[in-house]
Amino acid sequence: NTHHNNYGSYELAKCIIEGIKAAKLPLAKFIVDGVEAFDPSNPDPIETVGVPASPNAPIVKPDGN
Repeated sequence: NTHHNNYGSYELAKCIIEGIKAAKLPLAKFIVDGVEAFDPSNPDPIETVGVPASPNAPIVKPDGN
């Protein structure tokens, strides 16, 4: 179940990008230049994938109900 951790999520996102490009969806025009092709049969070594932690946000209850 690697798709539930940062590494798996990153690799899955790369698969989705490849699918968008392969299907020639209009959405493909929003993929930034320089995104390299991805072969899911040859995933990135886990040591090379660095996903920064999400910024901490204070948990403050908003005013009102």
